[in-house]
Amino acid sequence: MEFTNVTLDCYGTTPTPDTEAFRIEATVTAQGELPTTALFVYSIGDPDRADSDSFSRIANPQDLQNLSLDRAAAVLAGTDEYLASFASFQYADLDVAVTAKAQVKGRINELVNRWIAFQTSFISDTGASQSFPSSDATQEEALVATYDEAKSERIAAEAVVVTADIAVTMQEAELEQTKTYIPISQRATTDMARINNELYAYFAEIVTEGSVSFALRATLSSFMAVETAYFNGSVQTLTNTKAAQEEALATAKTSKIEAAQLLAAAQAAEDAALAAILAVNPDYDPATA
Repeated sequence: MEFTNVTLDCYGTTPTPDTEAFRIEATVTAQGELPTTALFVYSIGDPDRADSDSFSRIANPQDLQNLSLDRAAAVLAGTDEYLASFASFQYADLDVAVTAKAQVKGRINELVNRWIAFQTSFISDTGASQSFPSSDATQEEALVATYDEAKSERIAAEAVVVTADIAVTMQEAELEQTKTYIPISQRATTDMARINNELYAYFAEIVTEGSVSFALRATLSSFMAVETAYFNGSVQTLTNTKAAQEEALATAKTSKIEAAQLLAAAQAAEDAALAAILAVNPDYDPATA
């Protein structure tokens, strides 16, 4: 943006030996975004006497478009106002002059801002074909932000579903493995008990009290009892493990259902957010946005 530059010359004068005055002279040296450096509106007093003209106001956007930049041209056109790039103001009171100086700067600043708004927001699309319904850029940006957030939540929900599905698969596999081990351990326990009984019966036929065979029978019997207890313990451990895994599987399946429900809700929210964008901008493409 280019700036409008104005030089203010402020000084005191003595119109008479007994009076004082405070003078402000404003000269526009650069037009900036304005169409001209002539920002001051003068009223024509006597068309034949330029010294009869008087300052009227600082221009507004309509003045900049409609008033002449030349006094002679204004007189020929029969108008009583024209624009100039220089203006002078004189005040008898210093406080009034200080206030006037601030007002001159403030009104020039206001003019520049109004002209920019006039050009960019009011007449910029004059004569252009308009299509409705139209989308407000700010509104669409807000809707797109909502959609992007909903899309991110849906993607996150999908990841949760995948994790939950893997958890169910792993729990099912572990449970099936435990179910396979239980009958094996049960058969081993039964076999050990049978072998123990058979050995005990065998030695019962050939041993006499106090013999080596009697001692061997007692030792083997103790060993087989320990082995049987071990396999019984293994079966119980596996049974307990199976119960814990069944509970974990049930929990994993519940989590999977909940994850699927959250994904469905996230997908619905994303679809609704996209529909809201398309309602104001039918050409919006989420794949390329």
